[in-house]
Parts: sequence; C-alpha cells; structure tokens
Amino acid sequence: MENKVVDVLESQMHYIEEGSGDPILFLHGIPISSHVWPNVIPHLSTLGRCIAVDLIGFGKSGKPDIEYSITDHIRYIEAFIQALHLERITLVMYGWGSIMGFNYAMHNQSHCKGLVFYESYIRPVTQEDFLLPMHGLLGSSSDKPLQTYLQELPLDNNITNKLIDAYSNLLQKSQLPKLMIYSVPGLITSIATVMWAKEHLSNLESIEIGENDPVMMGESISIWLQAIEQACTTRNA
Repeated sequence: MENKVVDVLESQMHYIEEGSGDPILFLHGIPISSHVWPNVIPHLSTLGRCIAVDLIGFGKSGKPDIEYSITDHIRYIEAFIQALHLERITLVMYGWGSIMGFNYAMHNQSHCKGLVFYESYIRPVTQEDFLLPMHGLLGSSSDKPLQTYLQELPLDNNITNKLIDAYSNLLQKSQLPKLMIYSVPGLITSIATVMWAKEHLSNLESIEIGENDPVMMGESISIWLQAIEQACTTRNA
C-alpha cells in the first residue's frame, strides 16, 4: 500500500492506496484513522482502486485551525474527492464517516456506484440507541477534533440530527446498491436499526459479522461488489 498526500483546502490530507480501476473510498469513524482498513483492503484491491483517507485532523492528515464540525468534515471530504477526480465511487463507511459519505452520495448519486456501511448513522438517533461502550466516550478530552466529536454526538445535536434526517430521507429513495454490515450488539447499530434498514432501504443486502472482523468484512464486500459488477455486465450485454 502506498502512502500519499494531496493538497485540500489549504491543508493536506493523507491516504493509503492500493489497486486500480473504479475507486473504492474508505471513510473511517471518529476518533480513529485509516489504520482500521489495511486488513480489509487486500480483499478488494483486485476489484478497484482502494483509497483509505485520514479525515482532516486525524491520522497523518493536516491539523488546520478549524472547528472540526461535521460540516467541516463534509467540506474536506468533498474537496478530497474533487482533488482526486473520483467518479463511479463505491463508498465504504464506518461510524461518523457515514455522515460524510451518505451526505456526499445523496447529493452526487451520479458519481457513486454503491454504498457499504458498518456501525453507521442511517437514521437520526436518540440516547436509547447508544450502548454502554459509546457512553464511555462521553468524558472530557483535550484533543480538539475529539472534543468537537464528543460535543457533536447526535444524541442531542439538532444540526447533526437534521442533517442525518435529510440524507436518510434521500437514502430511502435511492436505488444505489447498498450493503449493510453489522454485528449485534454494536456500538451504534441495534437490532431495531437493522430492522428499520431492511424495511426502508431499497436494493439492500445485509450481513452479520463478528465484532471487529476485518477479514469477514473484506470478503463480504468483495462478494457483494463482484455481484454488482456481474449484474451491470449482464444488463449491458
């Protein structure tokens, strides 16, 4: 895997890349980095150009003097995609990375090929949706990006929940192929969330994996992505 950087909005964003073809863009959650993806990427690098970016302020990406609000992260991801001229994107999203990814996909559906999500925000959440491990993050922090993340958890944040609600409504109408990967219990994904997704999201496949099982995640995405390609080839034949 190659380590690369690209200039984005007067800063730099770091990413790792492997493979060639249509882009498969990996968006990590907060407060982690692209280091969650190296054991997933080898299962997909023969199917496309795998790009795992560090969100601005995290990993090896720049730490500009910004608020690190969810709107900042959305702005930087959109600029990152533009800087790399990515089209026909398969988005692989984890946690808060899904807010940025879904927001991009729902406003740029013609640039997207499919959506994969794990522990993701597919509908507005309440306190009851979060299990004890997530509550453990609600302490204080001196790290600015993490501190903003804790303040903006969409438990009581009207702005973030309105944003999630907006793309959730669009997501329900979207015919883009979707793969929901989940483990139960999860930090964010509850049984109720899984059932909601199966009832409300079209063109959806779902698979349960063991918690933090990157091999099964990579293999599941690979099988799903190959099926999408086969279906596309058949339609165009």
